[in-house]
Amino acid sequence: MASSRKPRSGTTRQIDPALGLFGFHKNQWYHSIRSNGRGISNVDLPTPHRRNPCHTWLSLGLFGAFLLALPVCQSTYPLAVWSIPLDPRQPYPEPLAGVDASLPLAPAGVELHAAINEVIGFRFGILATDRPVPAPSIEISPLTSASGTIEAASLEVLRIHRVHSPGLPGWHLRSIPPGRRRQDPLDVLVPLRAPRGGIPGHLEPGRVYDFWVDLRVPKGTSPGAYRGRIDLLSGGRRQGGLEISLQVWPMVLPDEGDVEVIAELDHGALFQHHIRGLAKIHTRAVDDWRSLPAGEDMTTLLLATIRTLQRHRLTPVLHKLSPKARINVRDEMILDWSFYDTLVRPMLNGRMFSNRMPLRHWPLPTHNLFASLRSGAAVSASGFSSLATKFLSACAKHFEEQDWLNRSYTFFDIDNATALPSALKPPPLGPLVRQADPRLKILTLSWPQDLRDFGWTGYQPISSSHDVDIWAPPGQFFDPSAMDIQRGLHRQTWLTVDRPPFTGSLSINAPATYRRVLSWQALHLSVPVLRIGCINDWPDAASKPDPSACLAKSDTALIFPGEPFGLQEPVLSLRIKQIRRSLQDAAFRKLLNIRGVGHISEMIVQSLAPYAGSQAYRTHFADGRAPGWPESWRAFELAREIMADAVLRSVTTDQPDSIVDRIRRSTTWRRFLVLTRTLGIRSDGVRVRYRGSESRFRADLEFTATIENKRRTPFSGNADWGTLPDGWSHEEEGLTIHVPPNASQRITLSALASTFPTDRHGTLRLPIRLEGDDGEIIEKTVKASFVTAVPFTGPLTIDGSLGDWPPSVGNVASKFSLITGEEEYATETTTADVPARTLVFVMRDADSLYIGVNAMGDVSKVTAHARSNVIRYDDLIPRAGELIEILLDPLNAGTRSPGDLYHIAVKPSGTYTTEHGIRTDPPCGDRSAWPADLEVATRIEGDRWTVEMRLPFAALEDAATQRTIWGFNVTRFEGDREIFSTWSGAVGNAYDPLSLGNLYLP
Repeated sequence: MASSRKPRSGTTRQIDPALGLFGFHKNQWYHSIRSNGRGISNVDLPTPHRRNPCHTWLSLGLFGAFLLALPVCQSTYPLAVWSIPLDPRQPYPEPLAGVDASLPLAPAGVELHAAINEVIGFRFGILATDRPVPAPSIEISPLTSASGTIEAASLEVLRIHRVHSPGLPGWHLRSIPPGRRRQDPLDVLVPLRAPRGGIPGHLEPGRVYDFWVDLRVPKGTSPGAYRGRIDLLSGGRRQGGLEISLQVWPMVLPDEGDVEVIAELDHGALFQHHIRGLAKIHTRAVDDWRSLPAGEDMTTLLLATIRTLQRHRLTPVLHKLSPKARINVRDEMILDWSFYDTLVRPMLNGRMFSNRMPLRHWPLPTHNLFASLRSGAAVSASGFSSLATKFLSACAKHFEEQDWLNRSYTFFDIDNATALPSALKPPPLGPLVRQADPRLKILTLSWPQDLRDFGWTGYQPISSSHDVDIWAPPGQFFDPSAMDIQRGLHRQTWLTVDRPPFTGSLSINAPATYRRVLSWQALHLSVPVLRIGCINDWPDAASKPDPSACLAKSDTALIFPGEPFGLQEPVLSLRIKQIRRSLQDAAFRKLLNIRGVGHISEMIVQSLAPYAGSQAYRTHFADGRAPGWPESWRAFELAREIMADAVLRSVTTDQPDSIVDRIRRSTTWRRFLVLTRTLGIRSDGVRVRYRGSESRFRADLEFTATIENKRRTPFSGNADWGTLPDGWSHEEEGLTIHVPPNASQRITLSALASTFPTDRHGTLRLPIRLEGDDGEIIEKTVKASFVTAVPFTGPLTIDGSLGDWPPSVGNVASKFSLITGEEEYATETTTADVPARTLVFVMRDADSLYIGVNAMGDVSKVTAHARSNVIRYDDLIPRAGELIEILLDPLNAGTRSPGDLYHIAVKPSGTYTTEHGIRTDPPCGDRSAWPADLEVATRIEGDRWTVEMRLPFAALEDAATQRTIWGFNVTRFEGDREIFSTWSGAVGNAYDPLSLGNLYLP
């Protein structure tokens, strides 16, 4: 549809493939976006109120943002327009979903709201519908209003590219179901001027081109309503346009918030990937590059990268940069600080940054000094103590002269987060630092609490904790109670960003909200500084890695080499924009405190980040709860709107609220609370204990669950069974419960069963009912798993073939459930979202237990590790290719320690392992070898593989043979599809004995 709209007058900025003006920089991420195009009617957006500029304009991010295509406007080449609403089950929505190019096209646009000094962003897409569009370019007009102009230079358009993630981490497999995974998310941001990957020479029909827009509201901008455009040109002729409406609020966002994010930049890697002709040299050799032919280019590249990161509100530090050092004939330490100071001084006084804000923290240049420790050299090596003391003393003296000492820290680059207990204790470097200068601050990634209390078997506490000035443990080992004690001792507590559920995540595999929650978690934990580690841990430059290769080495890399795109500077990731959005939330919180309404953010943080660190433990340190933050980007945008509204009200106290204003504000809060303040019930397991005789079945059933109350008010009421099967009874008339706000409570319901009427899968659905004192009713159906080891006589050959198994009833376990705890599936067909069909058969004779497994699925790609009996566990997910596990608890005690389990793991190759307990790193629960006289055979046949095994009862402790019902579960890890499922329906942790199913041995 052609438009009669004429081009706006005024200065424009035109970008084409040859002359693009976009540099490597800029800020901000999803904000209030509203489409005027078709396809948005099904999105629940609040109705704006014209009298107040703080409307409920929702900011939807990459993994839930609206995609807005450029429509036809004086168009020669037809282009499609679409928008995609946020689907919480699809963190990476596909851009073509819902596109119907046959629909008549209407003008599309975005409506944004922002504070002064804020950067807002949005994403749009272009689709040429039926023929190529030659020579495309993008033209940006200024945003104008009656009160002023925002120049076109304040907008930046970047091309977004997908990147492949070769593997998923364990936390992802146990938290995010297959249907919501995206191993090729949009992440890489490439300037339009890039020779490769920028705006193409022509737009191919049927292909979607994704773009990201940063819009910075400069300081000095007058509040008011602004309008502008982004137009697509072909051969200089306008083909389509995106209308931009921006309401600038009368408030200035602070340059710094209440949270700082320290990002380490490896300058050596940066040079090797971007400076042509620079030989591969060690980082220490490039700490003074003034004499090199490319020295000026190296400095320009480094400073431009630092500025870019600082514009995204990060604190970039050069953790590997060191001054030139030598020892003279009098054994004195001589340091040449001239070049070091030339680089660092403008960063620490703020003069090299446009906002003149100095970096708040900077590491002492100890990386090269402690390099020998990372290689395993002893601290007591000859001369090291003297050398280290002299070097640290010289650093302290120089930093004091430069007035940098108060913001410095000495980082021991030895990560204890995944070390075994024997390697946990860091080298005794504290005395060296104290001897050199007691004013130096020692930072460690370790933690002060004794983790034996949290299930770490054999943990050895750190003996030199008194030498630590700054604790910066990874989130999994950040214990708020222990850190409160350390702050009372005048020590600082920082947080190293880890993984869900302990913190959000920088991983390419994590949805957008996993970055945005970070500053809120920092506020919840009273943490002023977040560490995110090295952001450019790239492969060797000789391999010319693309972004996917960089992420294969480190899935938290936030910038990528520019060489694959023909650039001599790095390119950014979309995840940096999400981190910046989180830090801008922190700036809003600071603004609330300045205006005296800081209690608003305290209320919000309890909704967005109710728990983090060790508060996310369920049973032990390795067993995490579900992530505590909402998955909806909308919840965070509502929080931003609430904060902005509170600031606006604080500066316009002389204007009373109208009824409409109060209704709108109440509605916004209500929507926010609905998304965040929830009440849930999570099944921990259903255990059955035999109480009958040989002639009569009689068993006690115990259902254990955790009620989690994220609401602002307590939940009081009654928990009880619903309608139980015939022949079942329960003595108690329900269980009285009281769950305080932001707390959880474990409940146990009991019943007496005279029969166990399972279905053909060996499962039984049982109804649970919560009834609040206010009449609220919550109902849930839980899965009880029960299978019978049918007695038989006669020979059974253990050869991997199940053809000689006699037909029986009640001895089949099937219909496996995802470890993520998603809804049960009505079909067992093998699809991308459903576990492959797995059938388990159980029989017994007088001496042994027999287990047969028929596992559907293609296992033709047998890798090398398929023949190894070593299994690595990543967040309680086995990572060893295709795998079947048998878990037994003969005592049926229902404890919470994995050390009580007998564990058998079998691979398609026939390789198997047995153990008592589970081998994890770090260790959780006791583990010992289990020399079971096990007989195992496997067979691969077309689209399935089978397992057949015989387990002598004698291999188990004597008491086990006296139990009629055992704890029993079968798990399956599908290597190719990376799907972990269990028969019992365990959620999150399959190695919690309470989560096992039940095996009846008549």
